[in-house]
Amino acid sequence: MSAVTHIVWDWNGTLLDDTGAALGALNAMLARRGIAAVSMESYRARFRFPARQYYEEIGMPVPDAEWDAIAQEYHDSYDMESASAALNAEAVAALELARSRGARQSILSALRQDLLEEAVERFGVSGYFDFVRGSDNLYGAGKLAFALALKAEIESSSSPPPRIVMIGDAIHD
Repeated sequence: MSAVTHIVWDWNGTLLDDTGAALGALNAMLARRGIAAVSMESYRARFRFPARQYYEEIGMPVPDAEWDAIAQEYHDSYDMESASAALNAEAVAALELARSRGARQSILSALRQDLLEEAVERFGVSGYFDFVRGSDNLYGAGKLAFALALKAEIESSSSPPPRIVMIGDAIHD
């Protein structure tokens, strides 16, 4: 079997250690609505995109008319919760190892593109990546379509055809 030639990393929860911040933002939203908090174990096991379906499953109704406001509320809470987030302890070592073995690397994230680019720069890891691709919305929607577009970009910039692997922390990765 040929070696992997391109690694596509997820950002949130994989390279960036922000799962606690994401859960904190969610639980703050639930508390404001009088809904019981979600445990880390349950969150890790069940969270997925589209987030709207997950919210409804845990007892938080999401009327169509309120979806935009709920998405913004989550991101406002996440911004406060994530202020102290850091890269995962082994993230840079993993990026260095991949680089030393000749693998090209990219990021694919449900995070909105502008926010993703800013975070990757702020954490000083942008130089590891050929492509940094995020979402065009605050809902985390469309990650599969973005993944297919990124795959096409990677393939068109590689010869011979690449062997690509995706590394993430959740089922939607």
